[in-house]
Amino acid sequence: MSLPRFDTKRTAEVDAFAFDFINALQSGESLTGGGTWAVSVSPESTVADAGPSLAVDGTPNIVDTTKCAARLKDGLSGVLYVVTCTVGTSNARTLQAAALVLVLNEDT
Repeated sequence: MSLPRFDTKRTAEVDAFAFDFINALQSGESLTGGGTWAVSVSPESTVADAGPSLAVDGTPNIVDTTKCAARLKDGLSGVLYVVTCTVGTSNARTLQAAALVLVLNEDT
Protein backbone atom coordinates (compact mmCIF):
# COMPACT_ATOMS: atom_id res chain seq x y z
CA MET A 1 0.00 0.00 0.00
CA SER A 2 1.43 3.36 -0.96
CA LEU A 3 1.26 6.29 1.41
CA PRO A 4 -0.48 9.57 0.56
CA ARG A 5 1.74 12.60 -0.05
CA PHE A 6 1.64 15.95 1.67
CA ASP A 7 2.63 19.04 -0.33
CA THR A 8 6.36 19.55 -0.91
CA LYS A 9 8.08 21.45 1.92
CA ARG A 10 10.90 23.92 1.30
CA THR A 11 13.95 23.63 3.60
CA ALA A 12 13.61 27.12 5.10
CA GLU A 13 9.85 26.92 5.63
CA VAL A 14 7.97 25.98 8.77
CA ASP A 15 4.70 24.55 7.43
CA ALA A 16 1.54 23.21 9.03
CA PHE A 17 0.35 19.73 8.05
CA ALA A 18 -2.68 17.79 9.28
CA PHE A 19 -4.04 14.26 9.28
CA ASP A 20 -7.83 13.95 9.09
CA PHE A 21 -9.21 10.88 10.89
CA ILE A 22 -12.88 11.54 10.02
CA ASN A 23 -13.22 8.24 8.13
CA ALA A 24 -11.60 6.21 10.93
CA LEU A 25 -13.77 7.57 13.75
CA GLN A 26 -16.88 5.80 14.96
CA SER A 27 -20.19 7.63 15.36
CA GLY A 28 -19.87 10.19 18.17
CA GLU A 29 -16.14 9.50 18.63
CA SER A 30 -13.55 12.30 18.63
CA LEU A 31 -9.79 12.67 18.92
CA THR A 32 -8.37 13.39 22.38
CA GLY A 33 -5.07 14.85 23.56
CA GLY A 34 -2.60 16.27 21.10
CA GLY A 35 -1.29 13.16 19.44
CA THR A 36 2.32 12.33 18.71
CA TRP A 37 4.18 12.74 15.44
CA ALA A 38 7.27 10.82 14.35
CA VAL A 39 9.53 11.41 11.34
CA SER A 40 11.67 8.88 9.49
CA VAL A 41 13.32 8.67 6.09
CA SER A 42 11.29 6.76 3.51
CA PRO A 43 12.91 3.61 2.09
CA GLU A 44 11.98 5.12 -1.31
CA SER A 45 14.18 8.19 -0.70
CA THR A 46 17.18 8.45 -3.02
CA VAL A 47 18.89 10.90 -0.62
CA ALA A 48 20.00 9.81 2.87
CA ASP A 49 19.44 11.68 6.14
CA ALA A 50 20.79 9.90 9.21
CA GLY A 51 19.09 12.39 11.59
CA PRO A 52 16.44 12.67 10.27
CA SER A 53 16.66 16.44 10.16
CA LEU A 54 12.97 17.10 9.42
CA ALA A 55 11.46 17.94 12.79
CA VAL A 56 8.12 18.64 14.43
CA ASP A 57 8.04 22.28 15.55
CA GLY A 58 6.12 22.58 18.80
CA THR A 59 3.32 20.35 20.01
CA PRO A 60 0.76 18.66 17.75
CA ASN A 61 -2.83 19.72 18.40
CA ILE A 62 -6.36 18.51 17.66
CA VAL A 63 -8.41 20.61 15.21
CA ASP A 64 -12.21 20.28 14.85
CA THR A 65 -12.19 16.99 16.86
CA THR A 66 -11.20 14.97 13.76
CA LYS A 67 -7.79 16.33 12.68
CA CYS A 68 -4.35 16.25 14.27
CA ALA A 69 -2.11 19.09 13.07
CA ALA A 70 1.55 19.94 13.57
CA ARG A 71 4.19 22.19 12.09
CA LEU A 72 7.26 20.70 10.39
CA LYS A 73 10.61 22.49 10.10
CA ASP A 74 14.03 21.94 8.54
CA GLY A 75 14.80 18.80 6.54
CA LEU A 76 17.43 18.03 3.89
CA SER A 77 16.78 18.85 0.26
CA GLY A 78 15.89 15.83 -1.84
CA VAL A 79 14.92 13.61 1.08
CA LEU A 80 11.53 11.88 1.09
CA TYR A 81 10.31 11.58 4.67
CA VAL A 82 7.56 9.51 6.28
CA VAL A 83 5.54 11.46 8.84
CA THR A 84 3.46 9.31 11.21
CA CYS A 85 0.73 10.58 13.55
CA THR A 86 -0.62 8.54 16.47
CA VAL A 87 -3.71 9.78 18.35
CA GLY A 88 -6.10 8.58 21.01
CA THR A 89 -9.87 8.74 20.79
CA SER A 90 -12.78 9.30 23.15
CA ASN A 91 -13.60 5.56 22.78
CA ALA A 92 -10.15 4.64 24.16
CA ARG A 93 -8.87 3.59 20.73
CA THR A 94 -5.50 4.44 19.21
CA LEU A 95 -5.41 5.53 15.56
CA GLN A 96 -2.40 6.03 13.32
CA ALA A 97 -1.88 7.62 9.91
CA ALA A 98 1.20 8.30 7.80
CA ALA A 99 2.11 10.37 4.74
CA LEU A 100 5.16 11.22 2.67
CA VAL A 101 6.78 14.66 2.62
CA LEU A 102 9.42 15.66 0.06
CA VAL A 103 11.78 18.46 1.13
CA LEU A 104 13.44 20.67 -1.49
CA ASN A 105 15.69 23.76 -1.47
CA GLU A 106 14.17 27.10 -2.38
CA ASP A 107 15.80 27.04 -5.81
CA THR A 108 14.70 23.55 -6.91
